[in-house]
Amino acid sequence: MQSYDIGEGLQPDIVEREIAAGSRRLAFARPIETLFERNGREARARVMTITTLVGVLVYDLFLVLDQILLPDVFAMMVVARIGIFTPFALGMLWIARRHPTRFRMEGSSVVCGLLSLLLPTLVLAQSDSVFKLNYQYTNVLIMMFVAVVQQNRFRYALIALVSSIAIHFSVIFWWRMFDVANSMAIVMFYSTCLIHLSIAAYIIEYHERRSFLFGLHATLLREQITRAARTDALTGLFNRRYLAEYFDALAPSPPVRTILAILLDIDHFKAFNDSRGYIEGDDCLRRVSAGVAAVAARRGGVTFRFGGEEILILVQGMELADGMQLAEAVRAAIEATAIPHPALGAGRVVTASLGVASGLVPGIALSDLVAAADTALYAAKRAGRNRALPGPVPVAAEQDGPPSHRSEPGDTVAPAAILC
Repeated sequence: MQSYDIGEGLQPDIVEREIAAGSRRLAFARPIETLFERNGREARARVMTITTLVGVLVYDLFLVLDQILLPDVFAMMVVARIGIFTPFALGMLWIARRHPTRFRMEGSSVVCGLLSLLLPTLVLAQSDSVFKLNYQYTNVLIMMFVAVVQQNRFRYALIALVSSIAIHFSVIFWWRMFDVANSMAIVMFYSTCLIHLSIAAYIIEYHERRSFLFGLHATLLREQITRAARTDALTGLFNRRYLAEYFDALAPSPPVRTILAILLDIDHFKAFNDSRGYIEGDDCLRRVSAGVAAVAARRGGVTFRFGGEEILILVQGMELADGMQLAEAVRAAIEATAIPHPALGAGRVVTASLGVASGLVPGIALSDLVAAADTALYAAKRAGRNRALPGPVPVAAEQDGPPSHRSEPGDTVAPAAILC
């Protein structure tokens, strides 16, 4: 199924409302209309290029029919088709391809279509051939080409069709090319063609828009599912599952570059939960997470909930010295949130301790990078908390796993673990 570039902020319910409303007006709400035009631009340019090149070739091949039916004006037809229309159409195509906006592409199609009809009709008016009546019906092919083959938007197709008939009628009536009976037959025939081709152009755009809506809705739902699978429900940060995916995507990617990790742990968070309750604890964690993510994002960092009250930031291309500055900015932002921590005494607020480490990818394992940051984190806790310290240079390990101090239920708790 086709996916669409949807940007940010568009929700499935907005698209669902458009689907329920139908597309009879051939217009969407502004954000969806913008996406519709943007996502269809490349395909539209490709269709216009192919159809224009093929159309010009077929148009010039009609010189064979000109030689048979209109031999008295054949030389004029050669000039009109090859000398005037062909270079004009190719020039318009070149301009539209350089700046493929909807207006340029549709406008060039309409202008070329009108010129392709006008030129042979003017030459036909100068002919004395007995086949003039039959020949003038070939203009219907041009109308079909512009309205259906090139798949112009309905409003542009309608402009082209109405203008084509106006040009055709103006020429044949101005030069009185046919008698009254044949003229009336021509009017009826072309009027019927106008109605049928207009309906066809409308149906083509209608179904294109409906197909886009359903495809867009499917894309949004897939993104929602993917986002939910990657995101921690409580904090809104990326989760451990996506951490592994994110890091694995970095590892095989040349060139070699620095990857920085900042691991932080909220100080005395168990005491906070015991004094304020778990609902307040969850709210505290959400507020801290939002502040950390905002500061990290300004420096290109990606933020993950690593476990419990621990948060991990990864930044590509950042050296350790700059990472220490970022860690200090994160620490200060958490303290500035000024979440009261009554278990520590009056006037005390929630703080965090941070460990910073860096390594090179590809080459460094995620477990080694996090273990180095984890070592620095617990050094910061031993040093008094509410501070950031750099970690040791990571040493490569054969297996990727959690830092060694983590304990499972039933394990003996390492002395460092009581520092949280």
